[in-house]
Amino acid sequence: GFGLGLGLDLLIHVAFGLLLLGGAQGKEYDGDRLTGSLTDAVEVTFAVRLFNATGAVGFGSGRNGDVVPLWPLRSGDDVSSLLDGIGRRVAVVLDEERLTRDTLEALVASGNIGGVVVLDGDGVVSDIDDAGAAYSPAGASESTSAIPDASNTPYDESYSWNPFGSGLAYANFDFPMVSVSGSTADSLKGHADDNRRGGIGGSRLWMADFELYFGPYDDTTDSATCLQWRNADGNLSPRCAPLGGQSSWATFGPVDARDKVFGVCNMDASALFHDAAAGANAAAASVLTLLTAADLLADSGVNLDALPLQIALAAFQGEAWGRIGSRAFARDISNFTCAHDAPAGAGYVQVPGVCLDPVHPEGAFRNVSIDAVRYAVAVDQVGRSATGDLYVHGTEAAESFPLLRNLTSYDGVETGVAGNGALPPTPLTSLAAVAQAVGVAAPRGVVLAGYGASGYVDGAHGSRFDVAARVNVTTVANAAVVLARALLLAAADGEGAYADPAAVAGVIGAPDEAALQELLDCLTGDWLCTPMQDYWNAGYTDLQQYLGLSFGLITSDPPTFYTGIFTAGSFGQPVVQHRQGAANVVYGTFARSDGNFSLEDDYVYTYPGVLEEYIRVRLTDAGTRYNSGSYALRANATSDGACEGYQSCPNCPAQDAYWASGAAASNVSMECLPSGACACPVAFHHLALDPGIRRQSQPSAFEVDASVEGAPAWTEPYWSADVGVKVFPAAGDTINALTASFGALVTLLSAVGVCFVKSRLEKEKIV
Repeated sequence: GFGLGLGLDLLIHVAFGLLLLGGAQGKEYDGDRLTGSLTDAVEVTFAVRLFNATGAVGFGSGRNGDVVPLWPLRSGDDVSSLLDGIGRRVAVVLDEERLTRDTLEALVASGNIGGVVVLDGDGVVSDIDDAGAAYSPAGASESTSAIPDASNTPYDESYSWNPFGSGLAYANFDFPMVSVSGSTADSLKGHADDNRRGGIGGSRLWMADFELYFGPYDDTTDSATCLQWRNADGNLSPRCAPLGGQSSWATFGPVDARDKVFGVCNMDASALFHDAAAGANAAAASVLTLLTAADLLADSGVNLDALPLQIALAAFQGEAWGRIGSRAFARDISNFTCAHDAPAGAGYVQVPGVCLDPVHPEGAFRNVSIDAVRYAVAVDQVGRSATGDLYVHGTEAAESFPLLRNLTSYDGVETGVAGNGALPPTPLTSLAAVAQAVGVAAPRGVVLAGYGASGYVDGAHGSRFDVAARVNVTTVANAAVVLARALLLAAADGEGAYADPAAVAGVIGAPDEAALQELLDCLTGDWLCTPMQDYWNAGYTDLQQYLGLSFGLITSDPPTFYTGIFTAGSFGQPVVQHRQGAANVVYGTFARSDGNFSLEDDYVYTYPGVLEEYIRVRLTDAGTRYNSGSYALRANATSDGACEGYQSCPNCPAQDAYWASGAAASNVSMECLPSGACACPVAFHHLALDPGIRRQSQPSAFEVDASVEGAPAWTEPYWSADVGVKVFPAAGDTINALTASFGALVTLLSAVGVCFVKSRLEKEKIV
């Protein structure tokens, strides 16, 4: 009796314990990966996969994720032999100094690479500016980077402007890659070292579970496929969104009938890890130069309205991805057709020219034509210079190109003209390419840069190392002065006092370098800083008053200059909100067949990004502060004190000479500036969507327009809500073998035990 009772009690306890263990394993282990409390989610920045017109580039896990051991690449290791004989795919943990295209391709050749974890250091790689270092993941030339077919440009697209470029950003890999920093980096490095010390067959392995699926690796998917993806029911269900947003552009005073001289730059940058696109030299320095030049012109005292040419400024979005913004703008000022014009008074400042199909809430661009763009000065990477000098690149010899000759007459400005008709890829390229395509004279233009004919001097171009500490604010200040002088010289068009470089130099002042440094720190570190927030908040307040609602703010900390996706809502796509009965229906395009647009009930608008709106309002401030002769571009609020949104501002004075469309400005509302003054709208957003991608009636629905040759058509897949990386300890091969042996032994003993217990029970007559 006692022996039987003890045996039954032991069996019950063992069975109960196995039940609990089995339950825990069934809940948190599926034979492949652990879940729940046994895993540790880690904070990472990940590289993603993108699609374009010809296929895919980038990184990502398999559809069901990838679970692989961590394995270190140590200093001094031979990459080519690191994974020899390892017998399974692993995630290689490496310092950022080892992250080059050569390293990744050597790991791929081993056949055992299942992921990459980059240990993000605190500073910049020491040899990043050395020739041949190749830390820049951008392409060496435009034809090896963001445009699959760059042959539609009037310049030599094969010229290698980026001697540091490896093209890694445009390669395609079948494994995920993440970047980690701080204590997370220390922890994962320790886990990888533990694995290597114990061996791949050791008693315990630290595993990384990469749930980072961003679309297929193979060539079965491109932008056209993912944009027109349909679900099992046959309904449109896109798997990606275009890259894009809103460019910001302005004229000094409302757009008039004069020919134009444009100062242009990009406002975006890129990096392998998009959230880490610091863009200090590639984007922030150019934006800062453009805005400072605008201020210098506004404060020059020159009556800019009396010049033969009108000065315009533009910062284009999406330039790192095939010059999206500048190509869209150049296309639209050369050949735009509106199938459904909005009634006069549409939009919150009622500027004439609003279009509903396709949707363009700000139609001032319709008063500019590509053949009226007489000159253009592009700004590129002026935050770093090997010599401290600035360089002016042009396609014509100095003696036959007065603008080029006059600019190089200033101290510290050198010519940087390359051979073979090459010109650095900037928005100027887009303006010239479209002009050539439609058969008109291309703008006579130059590129103001921090590098000469031998190419870029910034080895951090296109990488996360392009940080503010590498930017020389004095060089940026000099570039702003040169740009302002160039625009004034060009606007004089050889006539009057300001055709003389010495006279121009006498009216263009010097920027406050301390203020420039503060703003550079804002642009690269915190878009919520007061110098920026005052401006973008003023613009958002006007938009919220128009819509009668408030909306949240989307930004990142620290900010990223990555372009981002283009969709309805808070991601840049302009829409029409149309009242139908008691409901509001949102349209991506609003055709005539969709109904009549009501000024009382309907809205046409776009929700710009923080940087896009900041630039626009800054340009409005400068573009209405200059000496404008007798035309009043500023006014006080209609109530006492400072304005509080455009609804507290008067209308612009009526004057038909302005607004090149011929529409009087009497119904155009002023907008509210941070200073509390009201100003006529002279700065606008413009759609930065690849001309090779066409909007559809349904918001956030697009299709590739195959008739647009050479369009890169970049898109980014929609992410799953479950993307992320987890780390957990798992039994190694030794433990697995022991576990299997122990399991077999337990099974054998259990069978013997069952037979024994059964015989005893039969003997005791219990069964």
